[in-house]
Amino acid sequence: MPEITDLLRQEHDEALTLADRLCREEEDAKARREIFHQLKDALTLHSRAEEAAVYEALKGCKDDDEAVKMGHEGYVEHSLVDYLFEKLTRSSATTSPSWGAHAMVLKELLEHHVEEEQGEAFDLLEKHFDAAAREKMAQAFLAAKDSAASSAKSSRSAA
Repeated sequence: MPEITDLLRQEHDEALTLADRLCREEEDAKARREIFHQLKDALTLHSRAEEAAVYEALKGCKDDDEAVKMGHEGYVEHSLVDYLFEKLTRSSATTSPSWGAHAMVLKELLEHHVEEEQGEAFDLLEKHFDAAAREKMAQAFLAAKDSAASSAKSSRSAA
């Protein structure tokens, strides 16, 4: 089983690729909407799982104010991504300058978040958790993603 940092790095790379494609696709509204939904679905699952498996663990490092702060900061940044997803979801004008501007801010927020997380947060995870604990975090992350996916699927079929 890989460690949590390996899983997160892989998913971050995939999200950044989708965000880049989202911003570059300005002409084809249907293609842009499809890329958007791929990104939103993947990042929503990723975010809820990361919060449960990583941010809660960092917040539990009571002897390290930096780790606790990083755990809280992750939640805040995820809430900003959620806000932008909702704003973009409500608009059907995917080729408009306003929609493109929101997509660009989303991409920039993701880039900042990934850079900070893969630097500071990963260092804190290595400082406070041994390899076995980071592997357990990876298992918890995958289980949380599965649970979030099941909940999302149930919500969609009930609607």
